[in-house]
Amino acid sequence: MHCTVLGGWKLSEFATDYLILTFASTLATIQISATLGRLDGLLLIKNLWVTRILGILSLLGIIIWFFGSAPRNINDTQGGLDANYQAILFFYGGLAALGTTLLVSSLINRKGRSDHLEPDEGFDALRKTNYYGALRNNLKYWMKNWKTQMKQYFSG
Repeated sequence: MHCTVLGGWKLSEFATDYLILTFASTLATIQISATLGRLDGLLLIKNLWVTRILGILSLLGIIIWFFGSAPRNINDTQGGLDANYQAILFFYGGLAALGTTLLVSSLINRKGRSDHLEPDEGFDALRKTNYYGALRNNLKYWMKNWKTQMKQYFSG
């Protein structure tokens, strides 16, 4: 069985395929969700309909590739994935997709306005700016006002 090394781990071909499946499907799901929620700061492609259609096609394509390329209903004692190992791979695939989305969308959408955001906007800030801009705005606010915000918890 073919193995690749990832961070000191030896991944079987099945595990590598599963990691690709989780990464690509999570990335596509984030993009589809961002179009539905109008979170323009998370989009990798600025056109909502193009992003939504490519996301759906990517989801269908990755699922067809994964289940159509090899037998996947394999017991873990016969070369399949153990549930714990599968959960770890799912976590890392999803985390990589989220990190990729936040980094690439912040670079693509770097012209978003982040100066006039309210610090309590949360995810809604991503409708006006990218993740980096929203994070920078919140950190700037909290660094400036942390004493005032924390006073209520520490004064008698």
